[in-house]
Amino acid sequence: MTGFISLLLDSPFFLFLILAAVFSFIQSRLRSEEPDPGGSRQPQESSSSPDQGEKDFDWRDLLFETEEEKDREQRNTSAPEIEPSRAQQELEERYEAVQRRKKEAEKQTAKRDTSPITRGDITRSDGVDLDFRSMKKDDIVKGFVWSEVLSKPKSRR
Repeated sequence: MTGFISLLLDSPFFLFLILAAVFSFIQSRLRSEEPDPGGSRQPQESSSSPDQGEKDFDWRDLLFETEEEKDREQRNTSAPEIEPSRAQQELEERYEAVQRRKKEAEKQTAKRDTSPITRGDITRSDGVDLDFRSMKKDDIVKGFVWSEVLSKPKSRR
């Protein structure tokens, strides 16, 4: 017995399993003793009229079955409506993607048509329009520095 207790104290996993089993057993006992909130269906005595028992049983079952059947029918009818809409959305997305690709291809062909390479007049392009009036002194200094950085050093020229 002391070996069992020391095993439980050494490994909390076994202790946890035993406590969980005890609590589960207690809860199941409490549930079985509590009456159902909707009223429990106990077998009726033979002295009561069988018609009254059948009416109560039949009406309740019929009402609940019809509501459940309506729910099932609504689920069944709404599910096929969802499927085509998903397929329709997927089809629309594909169509939009194809349209985007088509527009991009048209833009690319327009760029090729206006390109000086395809026209054959690469050398006849307009010159770059430089406006030196808007340049500042700092920009000019930076230009000289970059020209020194990017070119060969003066000592090697």
